[in-house]
Amino acid sequence: MKIKQTRDVLDTVIQFHKNLAKFYDDLGELTQRHKLQFLLNHMARHEKHLMAAIERYEAKAPDKILDTWLPFAPTAPDHLPCEHLAINSEMTANQVVNMVFEFDACIIELFEKVHKMAESDAIREVFGNLLELERNSLKHLATETADMVAN
Repeated sequence: MKIKQTRDVLDTVIQFHKNLAKFYDDLGELTQRHKLQFLLNHMARHEKHLMAAIERYEAKAPDKILDTWLPFAPTAPDHLPCEHLAINSEMTANQVVNMVFEFDACIIELFEKVHKMAESDAIREVFGNLLELERNSLKHLATETADMVAN
């Protein structure tokens, strides 16, 4: 899917986070390993939190911003380099965390691209804020999961 408007980017990222949350929830139900199950449940909550934050932003954002056409057509996250990433129930907790960081890096990469190429200050501000949200969330997640994978 080629993204054309700011709204498309937000909708695509919301769907990406929603899909990851469901994936983590489903995989958590399949594994018999309690530590991995706990970690996957935590990751699902993390993705749902990000999804909700972007949904709240989109609900409040002016149509002028959401309907802004981008001067390029970035590729949706399901076609970014993260398409090759896959988690299975046999992975260690550390492997899952590393994979999650790679998934989040895909979203950050998309936001960085839009931020750098946006022609208006308003759109740069939107994607600068979204970059900050994703980066802060990733830092928070790294802190939270450090103890989980260490034990």
